[in-house]
Amino acid sequence: MALPPLLGVSPGDHGRTRDVIRLVEGAALGGLRVLILREPHLGEREYVTLARRLSAELTILLHGRHPHALQIARTSGWGLHLPADADATAIRPQVRGPLGQSCHSLAALGVAAAAGCDYALLSPIFPPLSKDASAPPVGLDGLRRACGEVSTPIFALGGIRPDRIAACRGAGAAGVASLGWLFSDAAQPELCKLRAEGLLAAWRAR
Repeated sequence: MALPPLLGVSPGDHGRTRDVIRLVEGAALGGLRVLILREPHLGEREYVTLARRLSAELTILLHGRHPHALQIARTSGWGLHLPADADATAIRPQVRGPLGQSCHSLAALGVAAAAGCDYALLSPIFPPLSKDASAPPVGLDGLRRACGEVSTPIFALGGIRPDRIAACRGAGAAGVASLGWLFSDAAQPELCKLRAEGLLAAWRAR
């Protein structure tokens, strides 16, 4: 499955402070087609129910931080996104849908590619908008080097805004992923729609 140039990453607070369904529906109206579904606090049944509801709007990639994500991916056929410390080599044969992994270095990207991952998120490219940076930014030079050395499609994550997308694309990224910009703390469905539209318009701009 070829992924579109924008991946959304859910904010991880569904049912606590916000209704993530409404935010994702807004982003889908703005053109978002793929969502990495985090929400590790939900029980298995709640997580599956949420994934089913959102899969009516877009393609769902379960997030491996959820304790039941791998088991659900095995039986459902949904894709799976792995955290950086997961063993993608062992998991690849168990997942029928797209498999991706978070990476923070060129070495980690090489491991993900060798394991057969369909894509990788490289982060943070810029200081993240959703949280304090836990690692120094990779930067555009790091992104460019990674895209030149690894054949697996790389999506840039961390501090992604419309005004930075042209540079990411120029560095060779297959696309971008967004959490903090797309689903900011103050976001409402209409803002999610406008921000998804803005990210996609910036990607398409020449």
